[in-house]
Amino acid sequence: MAFEDKKIPYEILIRFDDNGTPKGAHVQKRRLVTMDGEILKDEILSAEPLALEGFPTSGLMTSATQAALASVNTLNAQIDQMADTIEGKDAEITEANRQRDVAASAGATLTAANAQLSQQLATYQDDVTRLNSEVATQKGTIMALQAQIAAMQSSASASAETPSAE
Repeated sequence: MAFEDKKIPYEILIRFDDNGTPKGAHVQKRRLVTMDGEILKDEILSAEPLALEGFPTSGLMTSATQAALASVNTLNAQIDQMADTIEGKDAEITEANRQRDVAASAGATLTAANAQLSQQLATYQDDVTRLNSEVATQKGTIMALQAQIAAMQSSASASAETPSAE
């Protein structure tokens, strides 16, 4: 019992740019599954990028065309790699922007808190100035009262030393 599953070239699609230079190629293959010469499955597979190494070519595809297509495939792979790199860098930029926005928000919060604390400090400084003025006034009152007490004590001592005329 001979079972065979083979893929053979079916169709080639080559795209050219406006200058006539090949810019991409795909190949479709035909899959044939046979058993003892009887075809069990015959299907056309999805197109895939053309790998030129080892691919049978005709007189239509010259060595120069093959080299150009190989170069196009290499360049397309590099473009895909660069697109991935760009996508990664875009994600990094997005994260950096998010962190900047968080920092800016924190900065605004700190600025508001600083303004509030500056206002409280000014109020406290005004209170300290007012209280110092009140303390100075109270000290003056205390000194005046101490002088009156001293005068009264002096007067009381003087009257105690003078005999009374009774």
